[in-house]
Amino acid sequence: MPEAGENERAQELVGAAIGELVEFWGFRRIMGRIWTSLFLGEEPLSAKDLAAQLKVSVSLVSTTLNELLQWGVVRRAPRPGSRADLYEAETQLWKMLSKVLKERETFRLEAAIERLAAARAEVGPTSGKGPEAARR
Repeated sequence: MPEAGENERAQELVGAAIGELVEFWGFRRIMGRIWTSLFLGEEPLSAKDLAAQLKVSVSLVSTTLNELLQWGVVRRAPRPGSRADLYEAETQLWKMLSKVLKERETFRLEAAIERLAAARAEVGPTSGKGPEAARR
């Protein structure tokens, strides 16, 4: 049976791997580390608990948790009698990934459409026929 220290080290390694992966996708590494801690944890954790576990500031964890809540990859876990907000990971990976991809792609497409509209406005109305009018 693995010792507690071995489990902690294994969790750190998984958190580092997931952190690097989400960083490659354009997110901050800490997002992956926090999600991994919540996903692998046996019970929901507070921002303070996560900060201690990951050896980072509570303010960094709180800010990141708010972002993760917006992306839908973590959620608040109701705990009667607890004053601190507790968090747990979204465990349905396909649901989580499809939401993140949809949000990111929608944002990028909307930004591209705005830039194309601005470019069209710069060109002005096209008049005439032929290849030059079509190009404009």
